[in-house]
Amino acid sequence: MKKSKKILLIVGAVGFAIAIGILFYSYFQGVREWEQLDKELSDARTRETSYEHTKDTREADLAAAKTSLNDWKKKFPPSVNSIEYGEDLFYIADKCHVNIVSIAANKPTGKKVGTVTYSVSSFSVKVQGSVSDVLAFIDALKTGDDFDLPWNADIKGVSIGGSQSSITLDIYSYK
Repeated sequence: MKKSKKILLIVGAVGFAIAIGILFYSYFQGVREWEQLDKELSDARTRETSYEHTKDTREADLAAAKTSLNDWKKKFPPSVNSIEYGEDLFYIADKCHVNIVSIAANKPTGKKVGTVTYSVSSFSVKVQGSVSDVLAFIDALKTGDDFDLPWNADIKGVSIGGSQSSITLDIYSYK
């Protein structure tokens, strides 16, 4: 054989070997990328499962919080102008030297007297103070001299005890 054919054959073999090497390199590079993508997909599925569990937990927490909020809303009185009434009640309590421990209010109702409709709000007030101071507080509520607002109190019940006294009353105001 001639030298040029041998050289051509060697160059062809080397070229073929390089082409095969490039193909194997590309194949194994693709396999590594496939394995990496498969690992990332597996990790993503694991995170998705974790996120779904977290989402379920959060939704359960939200439902429990909404239930708790509704329970607490039931314990607190609805809006009955109790802030304004409360200001008067605290002012009168301060003048009579009693401390208001708690105030509970019910939803106001309408009461028609003749042609006039009054808003009636029921309150339960617990106070601390001496018997004479509690009686002065009850008298001040009944007479209504120190009310800033145009309302009238109807005392429904009184329980004077050792450390606390309870007073239930209806507050009438003009609608």
